[in-house]
Amino acid sequence: MSAPLPGKDGREGYVFILALAAIAALALVLAGAWAVQRASSDGAAQLLSQAQLEGDLRAAQATALHMLLTAPRGETTVNPGGVANPDILEGGLIEEGYPIRADGEPRRIEINGRTIIIRLISLQGLIGLNPGDPRMAQLFLEQAGLDAAEASRLAARLADYTDGDDLRRLGGAERGDYPEGRAPANAPLRAARELCAVHGWEVLPLCAEDPRLMDLYFTVTPGASSHPAFLADHVQELLFADAPPLTRMRQAFAPAITSFADLGLDDWDPVHQGEFGYGPLGSEFLILTHEPQAGLVLAAQVRLTPGDVASPYQTTFDFVIGGDRVEQEFGLTDAGDVEPFPVPEPPPDRPGRS
Repeated sequence: MSAPLPGKDGREGYVFILALAAIAALALVLAGAWAVQRASSDGAAQLLSQAQLEGDLRAAQATALHMLLTAPRGETTVNPGGVANPDILEGGLIEEGYPIRADGEPRRIEINGRTIIIRLISLQGLIGLNPGDPRMAQLFLEQAGLDAAEASRLAARLADYTDGDDLRRLGGAERGDYPEGRAPANAPLRAARELCAVHGWEVLPLCAEDPRLMDLYFTVTPGASSHPAFLADHVQELLFADAPPLTRMRQAFAPAITSFADLGLDDWDPVHQGEFGYGPLGSEFLILTHEPQAGLVLAAQVRLTPGDVASPYQTTFDFVIGGDRVEQEFGLTDAGDVEPFPVPEPPPDRPGRS
């Protein structure tokens, strides 16, 4: 007679449940590993895409810089394809070529199949804040909405920040007035973003958002002034954001801006004009390159030094910046309406040249 089979003790069910739990845990581990790998791949692809974009922006920047170094210039334009008057005393151009305004007008160029916008702005098209002349800062601060007393205080603090002494101007600030860890530079500003380090200036909206934004709106080059003919659109937007609609319409449709009085800034002309009035566009420029939607903008400030063969230009700063304000100020809804950036044709091959 056969031996009886052993009876069930119920442990088989527990084994089955444990097996299911182990499979579920393994599935979770695999899913997590896949998610990490995908996130890593997506991140790497995003970094590569941004690096490619920045490379294209720099290629467009180099094209604009080459034009600045080689093209003749008029009073208010850079003229690739133009011909300068050989009579130095008479000056001017005998052929206009393809004039580009130095007030930030957008021009498009194709780089590696990508549409890039180039904007060229004379530094005189920014708001000149020469720390050596506090009146410039005071006029801007009042236009920005500060009352005369507060504007005067902040202008005095800017002058105290850059001068080489410890004497406090009326309403100004020296080392003892600054919070711990901060102090006046007692040296010229190197870039407009340093305005945000001046006691009281850090609360201005641009400083609060990103101090580098100041470099897109202001110039602090020693002797800096502004030229009404070069004021870029985003600069005018900052100056006249609260202006009545009728005033802004008149400014937008003015046939030509020859003075700040034309813009309703009656006190600005005596402060910004030189001994002989407003001069030509100068040798310092802000170059902005970006895609039409302006998700990222490559900004560079350059100073042309054509007399220096070894170094025909100097770069004051160069950075990439993004954000809502950047997109709002520089983004374009239809790049197809933008005039192309003139690219010079390569010289024809000479006879006998391989």
